[in-house]
Amino acid sequence: MTRAVRFPMIALSVMLLVSATEGSDCGPAVERNWQEEVRASEEVRKACAGAERDLFSAYWTGKLIDLEFSGGAPREQALCYIRAVAGVTFDSSDEESDQWSVNSRINGLVIAYRPSAYDFFAAQMKTSPERIHRGLREALLAHGQPEAMEEYFAARRVQVREKQPAMTLIAPYQYQEMLETGGCMVRPCSAHVNDLLTVVAGNLDIVENDIEVVTGRWPAACAAPRFTQPLDETRTIGNQVLQLIERILRGEATIGKIRKPDMWRM
Repeated sequence: MTRAVRFPMIALSVMLLVSATEGSDCGPAVERNWQEEVRASEEVRKACAGAERDLFSAYWTGKLIDLEFSGGAPREQALCYIRAVAGVTFDSSDEESDQWSVNSRINGLVIAYRPSAYDFFAAQMKTSPERIHRGLREALLAHGQPEAMEEYFAARRVQVREKQPAMTLIAPYQYQEMLETGGCMVRPCSAHVNDLLTVVAGNLDIVENDIEVVTGRWPAACAAPRFTQPLDETRTIGNQVLQLIERILRGEATIGKIRKPDMWRM
C-alpha cells in the first residue's frame, strides 16, 4: 500500500533505540492502519493554530525556539501540542505502532526547542500520560537529559532482574559516543550532560547487558543482506564498547575523556 505522507515530523524522528528482536525472524510484515494514522495526523497538524508547522520550520532553519524569549507563547504552544498528540490515536490495533507515531511527533517537538527548554520538558515527562511520558523520555534521552537516562536504566534494571525481554535498547554506537567523548547521542546536548555521565558511570553493568543483548542477535537464515550487514556492524561496535568498559573499570580510561568529539557532530 502506498502511504500518503502529510506529516513532516516523521522525517525528523531520530530512531535512538534499536529493537531487541530486530532481524530475528522473517514472518509477514504487520500492516499499519494508515487511514487511522492519516486522520490522527491531520488533527494534530491543524491543532494549536498550526504549531506543527512552526516546529518544523524552527528545526529546519536552525532558529530553535527559546522557551523564555521567543515571540508568541512558546511554553503554551508546547503544552498545547502535547495535549493534541495525547488526544489522538494513530493505530488502535497495535500499541507499539501507535507509540512509534507518538514518539515521532514528541521528538519533533523537543528538537525544535533550545536546550534551555529540556528541564521544562523533563518536568512534563513526570506528569504526562504514559504514551507522552515515553515519547518525552526517548526524545530527552537523545539529548542527554539525566532524568530520562536515570529512568531508562531503572527500567532496564528491573527487566534484567526479572528476566523480562527488552523491547528497545540504546544502540552500541550511541553508548560509544557517550563513553568516549562525554557527549549526548544527538546535538544539541542538555546543559546537564556532566550529570548524565555520572548516571552512566553508575550503571555500567546495565550498559554491558544492553551491549551483550544486542550483539547476541543473529539474523534468520532467510534474512536479506540489507538486514544482516547492519547487525554485523552493530556487533563490531558492541565488542569495541565492551572492551572500552573493561578499560574504564580497570582505571585505564575515564568516561567522556577518551577522544574529542567529531566536529561535524557539534
